Amino acid sequence: MESIREVLIKNKNRFSEETHCLNRIAQAAIDHQLSMTQQIFEYCLDFYIHMDEPERRAALMNEYPEFLKAYVNQIEEEISHTEIPEETPEQAEARWQSLCDKIRARHGEDAI
Repeated sequence: MESIREVLIKNKNRFSEETHCLNRIAQAAIDHQLSMTQQIFEYCLDFYIHMDEPERRAALMNEYPEFLKAYVNQIEEEISHTEIPEETPEQAEARWQSLCDKIRARHGEDAI
């Protein structure tokens, strides 16, 4: 279990990273000093994904559902034009065997 001191230090470090890495416009929009735009929202969301900040990411998405919807629609549009190549039965079997080998290596021969 983390001590209160460890939690405070970790949060201080994250705050410091955010303050130094997030550009001033994004910081101002998050602090409601500027209006949030789609472009700033996506910049902040990408930043929080990269920094592995699920709480901040969730807060941003909850606060701006209209920008989240546009972001998701944009991704869906991009994906809709992507063709997924078909997998041959041999490739599927090789992928399955690779997965089984990894499970056995980690959990023992009797795992699967």
